[in-house]
Amino acid sequence: MVAEWKIKEVKELEEKIKGSKVVALARIENIPARQFQSIRRKLKKDVIIRVSRRRLIQRALKNSKIDELSEKAEGSVALILTNLDPFKLNSLLKESKAPSPAKPGQRAPFDIVVPKGETSLPPGPVIGELQQVGIKAQIKGGKIVIVEDCVLVKKGDTISEKIANVLNRLGIEPFETGLELIAAYEDGVLYPREILDITKDDVLNQLKDAHSKALNLAINAKIFTKESIPFLLQDAHSKALNLAFNARIFVKETVEMFIAQAYREMLSLASKLSDDALDDDLKARIAGLEVEKPKEEKEEKKEEKEEKAAKEEKPE
Repeated sequence: MVAEWKIKEVKELEEKIKGSKVVALARIENIPARQFQSIRRKLKKDVIIRVSRRRLIQRALKNSKIDELSEKAEGSVALILTNLDPFKLNSLLKESKAPSPAKPGQRAPFDIVVPKGETSLPPGPVIGELQQVGIKAQIKGGKIVIVEDCVLVKKGDTISEKIANVLNRLGIEPFETGLELIAAYEDGVLYPREILDITKDDVLNQLKDAHSKALNLAINAKIFTKESIPFLLQDAHSKALNLAFNARIFVKETVEMFIAQAYREMLSLASKLSDDALDDDLKARIAGLEVEKPKEEKEEKKEEKEEKAAKEEKPE
């Protein structure tokens, strides 16, 4: 025989499910009663949180033809009923989380850092407790001061009782407690938490990345679209110009390039001539191209010129 209250509970849950656009499951393990009631009050305008036995929730979901969500019910769970879309619901549940103190045996989801600075702790035996767990502290101005930042617990490490006590004394609450969405169901589609955790910015960045890769593919595969045509035309123009220049084909676009090349080659050739063969204007033009010769080399050439001049002046 099934207890009457269980039958009544399942029917009531079924009615709530049928009257809701979105049905979801959330974990409620390790949430203090006071905080749970606070979350419920905060969300009551948009969300109904129904706590019941797991098997009764599963039965109500199966009776409502939502077997996929029923299979996700493990451990202590609550039924979430709302007309908000699944992503908005997940966002609200995240916002409702509150800081909570560390407990012995918990694993750190990230590095827990104790920042340097003044604490509210008065001088006393507690300074020894801080130093025992690796925190550099000293007494200054009648208060305990932490000398430097300290990574007290590394990501993935288990929190010991001593460390939990120190964190509590310092008023550091490194964890967050609240409803954790397992999955949501809407219009025949099941949204697991992994999908719901994707933010709008994540989606926008993924779309931008996909657009960039698709455009790159279209350009390289020579697929003509509204977006790729400007790049393909630019590439074709660049290649045609390069071909015309290397093949010495004189057109309006290449004439200036040929003149510029001829000018550079003229300056390069002129820079190899002696100073006597150049006028002042040409010397000034090639000044920027001529590499200054080492001082010793200049002195040697100067001596050679002087010796040559002396020989020419010497009578036979």
